[in-house]
Parts: sequence; structure tokens; C-alpha cells
Amino acid sequence: MSPHLVIDGQIVRSQDGRGVDDIRIDVLHAGGVGIGADSISVTTSAGGFWHIDTPATGTGDVILNVRVSTPALKHPYTVRDLRVQPVTRHGEAKVLDRWVANPYFPYYVDIFLRGTDKPVTSTNIVFHQTAGSPMIGPALANGTANTGTDPTFGRAQFFVYNAFATDTGDVVGDMAVELSPPYLTSIVRGVRISPTHLYRAPGIVSRYGAGPSLQYAAQIYDRATGKPLPNIPIEFHRVGGISIVGADLVTSTDGEGYLRFHAQPLESGNVIADITITPPRGAPETRRETIPTFDDDQGKLLANWTVGPYLPFYGVVRLGGKDLAGVPVRVRRTGGVSVSPADTVLLTNASGGVSFAPVPVMAGNVVFELTFTPPAPFPRFMVSNVILGAVQKDQTPQLVWAWEVAAPNGPPGTTVTVNR
Repeated sequence: MSPHLVIDGQIVRSQDGRGVDDIRIDVLHAGGVGIGADSISVTTSAGGFWHIDTPATGTGDVILNVRVSTPALKHPYTVRDLRVQPVTRHGEAKVLDRWVANPYFPYYVDIFLRGTDKPVTSTNIVFHQTAGSPMIGPALANGTANTGTDPTFGRAQFFVYNAFATDTGDVVGDMAVELSPPYLTSIVRGVRISPTHLYRAPGIVSRYGAGPSLQYAAQIYDRATGKPLPNIPIEFHRVGGISIVGADLVTSTDGEGYLRFHAQPLESGNVIADITITPPRGAPETRRETIPTFDDDQGKLLANWTVGPYLPFYGVVRLGGKDLAGVPVRVRRTGGVSVSPADTVLLTNASGGVSFAPVPVMAGNVVFELTFTPPAPFPRFMVSNVILGAVQKDQTPQLVWAWEVAAPNGPPGTTVTVNR
């Protein structure tokens, strides 16, 4: 026989699989091999069955959109991009899996308490739809439906067979998990639920955390170099605020310089903690932080912290008040706290600035000798006994001096030697 598109299907109730008659099926040609008509309409009968048979122009895929119009739904739902190959022998047909009259949600959630693997059992959950095709059904009131977790595993089903989708696109909403005191109700936003048109489709299980979280990270940097500090010791000590499990923690930064918190809050609110960081140079630093719990499965960045001693100073090289770029400046330590490198040459930047980049081993005064080599015809000059204080705290960089190459001088207490 010549190619024919032959399809057999059945529409059933999602609750029990019983066939449903008098449902209109519109088969719409959407691409691929051509068929006898762009639109074919049939109605289910004799237990929800439907059948179409129409000529096709070839044996490749026919792409169809199938619209199912159930009287109980305000709008028909559509199964899109169904691919069917025509047959060439009598008695052959494409037999579809059973479809339901109302798309439903074979969807389950497992709820656990954040910071633990403990299931949240026997707890009411309220789902409020925020986007997607409207839902209908006896479980709904103004787009809101209730369900609850079981007493053993913390699993809840949305929405048994009491809420149905009006199309096959995803439904999006917020899920409120009504935790018992001292916890607050936990809101999980943007939960995406996929309805199905297939009878007895496999269940989908998603796992969500509920309750307050302290899953923070902070990245630790070297003040002097700006580089992350991996594998340095950290001590976390709770001094106030909400109760937590893990009130005292001894840990270290990871390979990228991140400190990761693992404390489990026992209630919602702020925890006050002293965090002691031991940098590779200088003394340990303790900072007191007020850290709020948050309601999310995703961790958050608490802060970027810098530690260790550094020299927050810069100078400027000028000619007649105009900044000079590219001027070599030799920076040599001659006393005080050790620095690395002890002797180096830096170039002034586009603004005529030169930062004092040597890295001190500890806080304290460093004595430098600076040698400037300005462009001809200006002489080279040296500034001795420049005393700068390495500090172990964050502060705004300070200007040491603005050196005028036409008439070299230096800060009080220094010695300036020209043509050296």
C-alpha cells in the first residue's frame, strides 16, 4: 500500500486509567513528511480510544502537534513535536502510550534540614504558583496547594491527583516549609514542576533543604601581594547570638584560599563569632563578625578578607608639577624589618606613582634608600633614610612624598644626594 499515517491512541483518567470518551483530539501537521490534511480532528469513544488514518507523501518522520481538549479544562493541552513514521502495510499503526485527560504531576520532594542529612518529617508544605500554565483541581485555592512530608523519610507528593496542569509546560512556584520553632518557615523559591501527559509516568524526586543555613565562604588574601592564601590555619569561635552546632572550629583555607563554614544553626538569626586567621607572615589576626543565617540551599560569599603585614605607601615623581611615567626607582632596604625583595627597581606608572611593593615579614619600621633615574638632562638622585611603617591592618594607601626631579628633596629626616 502507499504510505499512510496511522495512529491509535487512548485517553484515560490519571487517577485509575479508565478510558474517557468525548474528548476531542486535533492532530496538526508541524513539519516533516506531508500528509493528506494539515489538521485532522477526531473524538475519543468506546473507552477513550481514538484513531486516524491519512495518506502521507513519504516514509520519513511526520512531525505533529496533538491538541487534547478535555471539557473539564479551560484550555486544551498540547503534546508538541510528536514524531511518527508512516506505514506501508495494512494492519500496521503507531500505537501511542496511554495519555491522560488532565496532565498531572508525578512529582515528589525530599526535605532535609540544612546543615544535616536529617529528614524534615510530618511537616506541612504550601506551594504557591508564580509562573507557568494555570493549574486546576480541588487541592487549589488561588494558585496555592498544601501537602505534607511523611513521618519517616520527609517525602511529600505534589499533588497526588488533586491538582492538574492546563498544559504540558512547567509550573513554577515557591514552596513554604512550615518548620517547628525555634526555626522559622523556610521558603524555597523557583521550584519547577513538570507535568506529564503519560499515564503512570515515572515519578520525579527532587531534594531540597529547609531551615536556616550558615553555608558561607570567605576568601583570604595576602595584603602585600593580593594573592589568595591557601592552607593557612583558621579558628572559629562563637561568642554570642544564636546557638549553633560546631561553636568551635579549627580548620584551614582550601587550595584557593577559601574558608568554608560548616556550622549548623539551631535557630534563625545572627551568630557572633571571633575568627582568628594565622597568615604566613606576621601575627595572627582576629576579627569579630556578625553572621546572619539565610534561607537557601546555595552557599554565599561572606567576604573577601586580607591579612598579613604590608606597606600601604606610594610616592609620586613630577617635573614642574606634571607627573612623570616610566621613571626607574631603585628601592633598597637598609634597615629595620626584613622585606622581600630587599633590593628592586620599580617604574613609575602613568600617573607618576610608585608603590612600595616589598613584602615585610612582620609589622614594624623599614628603612629604605631610594634612587631615582629621571630622563636627561635631569640628574639621578638618591634619598636615604626613608622610614616607612609596615602595618597589619587594612588602610588607605598614604602618599610618602612628591619628588620634583628638577629640584630633588625628600621627607623630613631623609638625606638627598644628587648625581650618585
